[in-house]
Amino acid sequence: EAFLREELGDFKYDLAPGAFFQTNIGVAELLQKMLVELIGKCLENEADASSSVLSGGAAESAAQPEAWDLYSGVGALTFPLAPLFGKVAGFELSSAAVQSAKRNAGLNGFSNCRFEAGDVRKLVRRFSGAPKLVVLDPPRAGLAGELVKTLLLKKVPWLIYVSCNPHTLARDLGLLSEKYELKRVQGLDMFPHTHHLETLVLLKRRSG
Repeated sequence: EAFLREELGDFKYDLAPGAFFQTNIGVAELLQKMLVELIGKCLENEADASSSVLSGGAAESAAQPEAWDLYSGVGALTFPLAPLFGKVAGFELSSAAVQSAKRNAGLNGFSNCRFEAGDVRKLVRRFSGAPKLVVLDPPRAGLAGELVKTLLLKKVPWLIYVSCNPHTLARDLGLLSEKYELKRVQGLDMFPHTHHLETLVLLKRRSG
């Protein structure tokens, strides 16, 4: 077969050769669940009309908020966003992963997901839109300084940072602290019997 079929939570994924996917399915499913819970907390107290998306399902209204998934891979964290936002955009360097993600959007019945292949730093800089939330799931090297500067300029209300490297996470949180406050940190044992740690972080942009 041209694709390898995997399931994660409520979603199906066809993986092209060379596309990254988590090997620890149990913890990856927990990560998906916690992501959705955090998004609910981000949106439930929003005073604007777009907060009605929480009870509206995966509607296509342009009035609903937008979310971005940076380093989106095959869509493991993108598709949990799709029922909660009017539009979702995924940015990923790997063309094999983007090929899989586009296929998986159709496989899971989502028409509000868009995926772009290329350098994430450049894609975010030139991509139009005003996302209410951005999910960051970078490789071990963490975020490039250029990308951090772009995110600070974008004035995104909420960031959710998923990291597999506490050292680069600490560095990036220090840079983001210029405009963002830390609201929650949760460790997950994605790699049992090793010193590696997956971390889920919620950041809220300071007013003013």
